[in-house]
Amino acid sequence: MTTSTRVSTFAMHNMYVSNMLTTQGRLDAAMTQVNTGMKSQTYAGLGNTSFRLVNMETQRTEVEHYMSSNIAVDLRLNMTQTSTESIRKTTLDFRNQLGTYQEANSGDAAQIPDQAETDDIQRWAWNALEQMKDYLNTKVDGQYLYAGAKTQTQPVTLKDPTTGNDLTSLADFQSVYNNTNTYPTSRDANLTSTATHTAYYNGDNQKLSYRIDGDREIEVGITATDAAFEKAMRAMALIAQGPTDTVAVTSGLNANVNDIDAADWEGRVKEALWLLGDALNADTMNRVSPVNGNTEGASDFESVERITGFNQSIVKQTTTEQKSYISFLNAQTDDIEKVDMAGAIVRMQDEQRALQASYSTISMVKDLSLVNYMR
Repeated sequence: MTTSTRVSTFAMHNMYVSNMLTTQGRLDAAMTQVNTGMKSQTYAGLGNTSFRLVNMETQRTEVEHYMSSNIAVDLRLNMTQTSTESIRKTTLDFRNQLGTYQEANSGDAAQIPDQAETDDIQRWAWNALEQMKDYLNTKVDGQYLYAGAKTQTQPVTLKDPTTGNDLTSLADFQSVYNNTNTYPTSRDANLTSTATHTAYYNGDNQKLSYRIDGDREIEVGITATDAAFEKAMRAMALIAQGPTDTVAVTSGLNANVNDIDAADWEGRVKEALWLLGDALNADTMNRVSPVNGNTEGASDFESVERITGFNQSIVKQTTTEQKSYISFLNAQTDDIEKVDMAGAIVRMQDEQRALQASYSTISMVKDLSLVNYMR
């Protein structure tokens, strides 16, 4: 009798222990859900919904990658817009100064311009040219904006074609372009290196493109060879060149090989004014300079700013759409993997009570036997 009783009690005890361990497992799972906020720590624990979760997480990673890239593109576009606005202001200020100079010194082609005013306008031209160079050498995240694909190469330099040294002052510039050797008067000549002229541009003609989402790619590269920039720089260089004390000295004891007469100087001023005006606001119907007959590019600062602004709008709109889509994906993945916290806490408390009851039951069963019952 005693042996039979012990065997039966052992089997019952094992059953209750098994139930207790099952309850303990459910409690552990409930506590993990409460602590982590997640339904499961593995994809397998999510059952059939795990495939949807993986798919949405992959989409979210891809969109986040594009958003991160778009932040860099937007910064590049903002800096392009800012530097172009600065270039436009520099050009406008110089054109106004040159216009004032022309009004004060116009009239008879043989009239000798005021020397002090001529010196001043040439200094204005050189300073404006230097500012243009600095703006076109703008860098963002260690990359030059206006160098095309050669983002590690400074795009704009002014060099002596003989020595290769930088021309860092008006005197240096005029020692090279001294009226005998004149600065190029056409776009092609300005962008071509010769024995007497070094092209100012060191980049390439590739325009950078960025993929802003899975379907769209935009071209954001504007190089320093854009006609708007080139026309403005050429106009400034035309005025800055030549010694400042030789205008209208064409003969006599004071003449020298670098002389320029008043008529030629007046022609330079007119050509520079036309180029500056065309860089600011090009006449798309008339691309031929009325001064020297050159056909010029139609680009101007207004079109550069318009194209840049359009690209900024596209990037901002795309980023807004991507943020909205990520919010949608986050909500969907939360429904799949995140637990309802209130429900999880209730389940944890229920399992705690069930486990406590299991402990009590095992304690009671341990003391039960037929012998004790018959006493």
